[in-house]
Amino acid sequence: MFHRRLLIIVLCGLCFVVVAFQDAVAWPRLRRHRCICPCQKQSAVSVSPEVEPVPREGVPDLLRMLRSSDAEVRISAAVELGVLRENRAVEPLITALHDNDERVAEESARALGNIGGKRAILALIAILPKEPQAPPVKRIFVWANAAEALGELGDRQAVPGLIAALNSDIASYAAHALGRLKDRLAVEPLIRSLVTADYLDRCWAVESLGRIGDRRAVPPLIERLADPKAAVRWFAVRGLEEINDARVIRPLMDRLSDEDRDVREVAAAALGTLGGKEAVPSLKVCLSDPDENVRRQAVIALQKLQGSISGPTRPAR
Repeated sequence: MFHRRLLIIVLCGLCFVVVAFQDAVAWPRLRRHRCICPCQKQSAVSVSPEVEPVPREGVPDLLRMLRSSDAEVRISAAVELGVLRENRAVEPLITALHDNDERVAEESARALGNIGGKRAILALIAILPKEPQAPPVKRIFVWANAAEALGELGDRQAVPGLIAALNSDIASYAAHALGRLKDRLAVEPLIRSLVTADYLDRCWAVESLGRIGDRRAVPPLIERLADPKAAVRWFAVRGLEEINDARVIRPLMDRLSDEDRDVREVAAAALGTLGGKEAVPSLKVCLSDPDENVRRQAVIALQKLQGSISGPTRPAR
């Protein structure tokens, strides 16, 4: 727990470095490691799987620790109570959401997400911001943990609060949570959020629209295929593949010549899933792409569309 805030700052800084080199880094790889959002972080307070958890008989002691004057003790208590998923801890943890030490509030939000239940859900919804805030009100990591917890808990009564949070400092987290809930009420607000200047927010809004799968999202997602940021284009291709609408074939074919190799690769894969015969000539051109992964996906796509093919998978020397 030593210098926990410094650790968070360092982790955020590393994410920003990754973002700075986005054109050279494989965005699908970033996607798998969930490093695309600079606010995302690893908790410095974690419970090792080798450490034996506190027995349930120790819950009263943990509840007392949650009222300790030592913030580090309160943090540890919140973590342990979340691991135990102890219902008796819900009300004390709700109180701790407003702890003067933001780290305690962060872990309390996470713990409430682990425990779940109507009371915990309502408390997490209540702390979501509805507009950008300024210090000292701003508690981004607390709100982010609350949004993530609501997405994981899967209760759709959180949808209105998360929609309101699309206008706040945690828009990325709210969008991601809405995608997990897959409620169609979020479609229009997510579409409106695509005009945000923050491309990371656009990424998560695009991804969530794909997850929800509503055809109202097809035109705005096609527009995002021309986004200046490769990451947004990558997510737009994936989203359109998930929605599976005949209107997307031609726009996806255009992405086979995208300047970003990862966008070309995911476009080839999507056309293999969705495309008709009109995609075959463009995919054959990709057999000579300078990137090996693009060539491989083109071969796979052509096999799906027309059976086995013969053609080069390596550029001629």
